[in-house]
Amino acid sequence: MKLVVIIPALNEEKTIASVIAGIPRVISGITGISVVVINDGSSDNTPGEAMKAGAEVVSHDSPQGLGSVFKRGVHEALLRGAGV
Repeated sequence: MKLVVIIPALNEEKTIASVIAGIPRVISGITGISVVVINDGSSDNTPGEAMKAGAEVVSHDSPQGLGSVFKRGVHEALLRGAGV
């Protein structure tokens, strides 16, 4: 079963890498783990820092709010074959 971890982010360039680093890469019973950052229109380098830390990044052009980010995250997880 594949796990897709969704992280909503807005102007988190200073902390996003440590958040991504804290995600376990091996979990019993999970065959694959992906990390997707939903960048909600950040004006800093959140997307670049997230990519450097190993996450995929999907960006909104401007802030849409947490509800929109959550909806987009579920959509992106399903596109990537998430079981969890």
